[in-house]
Amino acid sequence: MNRSIKIEIIESEEDIKQKYLQETDKRRAERLHFLYLLKTRQLSSLTEGTKLLMHHRHTLSSWLTNYEQGGIEALLERGSPPGRKSSVSEELKELLEEKLSTEGFASYKDAHAFMQQHDYSGDYNSALQYLKKHHETRVKVSRPQHIKQDKEARDAFKKTLVKSSQKKSLKPLNRKTSKK
Repeated sequence: MNRSIKIEIIESEEDIKQKYLQETDKRRAERLHFLYLLKTRQLSSLTEGTKLLMHHRHTLSSWLTNYEQGGIEALLERGSPPGRKSSVSEELKELLEEKLSTEGFASYKDAHAFMQQHDYSGDYNSALQYLKKHHETRVKVSRPQHIKQDKEARDAFKKTLVKSSQKKSLKPLNRKTSKK
């Protein structure tokens, strides 16, 4: 369907262009670009808009409807994506941030127990993933050593080991270039 777009755009070309150039969000910038093209009469139908902007005509039509109903603010407003709310309350987030910045936890198990004391209903793995993702936590463990390792033999080996600074360095061979 190639019907022409008949809409009055209140903002000036310069205002729209300025907002477009300052916009950092790509999706909002696309909407401002669409509005700019309409204002400058470079687009006359939704079909032209779909070819130029690579969006479906239904998307462009909903952008127009949003603009007609609430102006440029409604056009630029983007809804939040659907999804489950976090099982970690704002209060618990603050407590975790404080605890991690001061003393921390000995293990993820301790962190999970702390979270459960503060009305966290999630399981251990959910707590682990939350802490890794939002607080960038890592387990601090020492390098593993075998339980049957002989400490005296290890220390003796370290003493006899020649350090790299004590090794004799080999001098590179000098090649004489023959002149012809």
